Amino acid sequence: MPPNFSRNSLKRSQRTSDYMGESQVHIQLVQRIVGHVRSEFPNSCLCVLWDLPESIRNEKPPAINGHQPDVFAEDTPPTFTLIGEAKTAADLETEHSKLQFRAYLSYLKLRPRPLLVIATPWYAKNSARTIVSAAKREAEAEQVEVAFVH
Repeated sequence: MPPNFSRNSLKRSQRTSDYMGESQVHIQLVQRIVGHVRSEFPNSCLCVLWDLPESIRNEKPPAINGHQPDVFAEDTPPTFTLIGEAKTAADLETEHSKLQFRAYLSYLKLRPRPLLVIATPWYAKNSARTIVSAAKREAEAEQVEVAFVH
């Protein structure tokens, strides 16, 4: 049976508050995605992997089309696939972020019951919706469900 949210711990020490350029805001956004997955799928047998400072290398999400998402969840056999990406307001409109969104949507459109979860600060939600909508059109992934958490 796949692990049920036990792969990584969300507890962090103060000394990991800025890991390899990862801001505290970004870390909190990743934690919001994990919290969203826990609340929306409480009794599922999803294997959930996330990329936080304390994550061990082999417990991090796999690279998707050349990009590593912040959160990846799937059951076995695959009947549901989730990719989560946290974006600070400063990162949201970069070309790198737009490439990531297209890469994740291109992958998800081929998966069963796909879901892309985007976490941004509340004041960036409208920009996030616009950018992800454009990425969905470009990736021809209109069928991929997208959830926004703030």
